[in-house]
Amino acid sequence: MSDYFESGFFVKEPAWHRLGTVLESAPSVDEAYALSGLNWEVIKKPLYILENNGLKIKIKNNIALTRSDNNEVLGVKTNQYYPLQNHKLFEFVAPYINESSLKFESAGSLRKGKDVWILCDVDDNIREVKGDSIKQYFLISNNHEGNKSIKIVWTTVRVVCANTLDIALRQGTKVTIKHDSKMETNLELMRAEIDFAKQTFTKQISVYNELVEKEVTVSSAREMLEKLFEKDLVSKEGENISVNELRATKLILNNFQSTPDLQTPEVRGTGWAFYNAVTQYYSYQRKGTDDSRLGNLWGGKVQSEYDATKKIILSV
Repeated sequence: MSDYFESGFFVKEPAWHRLGTVLESAPSVDEAYALSGLNWEVIKKPLYILENNGLKIKIKNNIALTRSDNNEVLGVKTNQYYPLQNHKLFEFVAPYINESSLKFESAGSLRKGKDVWILCDVDDNIREVKGDSIKQYFLISNNHEGNKSIKIVWTTVRVVCANTLDIALRQGTKVTIKHDSKMETNLELMRAEIDFAKQTFTKQISVYNELVEKEVTVSSAREMLEKLFEKDLVSKEGENISVNELRATKLILNNFQSTPDLQTPEVRGTGWAFYNAVTQYYSYQRKGTDDSRLGNLWGGKVQSEYDATKKIILSV
């Protein structure tokens, strides 16, 4: 069992490691809050130094961030740190859930509660990209360790892909909010972005259609990989490494040529197929454990690679 995943639910399909509660339909707000395992709060507690003589000395400028249900220490921050409680995330999405403009897709806890998330399906909104169905998702995540901001992400996911959570983490329009005294006010201001994000969904589909219209041969795929992995295709001794020799580029080429859902008549040999071959590598094939790859996605560490991929394809 993964140490990364702690608790959560998923509608119809489990995410990684097939963990969590799988539901047949989207839950209500109250049901989601209970099933997510997030019905606890972050408590700020004082820190002390314990001397050899048993005397406790309080540390003035720092506090421990702990869980109310099990006293687990999540992180250590200054007194000025403001935690955003889990119930606030559910309160944020509640109006949209109640009016059915959002539906819960998953929610839960990672790393013993240090990272928490809610993922929602937007309006059952599906668009077609040359026979490839695309849906829009809304993700809000929070970190209780104290070293990451609150993240709000709007993203698009191919319907053929089963795991929507890790895909939402890896790409999309992202807004971050700091844990400070203006945090809850800034979160409320994000409500104005929801309608805007729905409008930009159409623009994103337009970009994807441009990728579909770009013809990509195996030869041109190799050339684009040489640009994307320019630094990696040089050995420590300064010698050039072939695209056929580097693990990453070999896998991406194989994805491009062999992944079944990229071989349909509408998608095969297009910029859209190449783009998805790249994202498939970073999501599932990059060296490391499933948890470490998910950690990279959670932290947004691979977004630049996806932006660079789209840019290179569209410039061909």
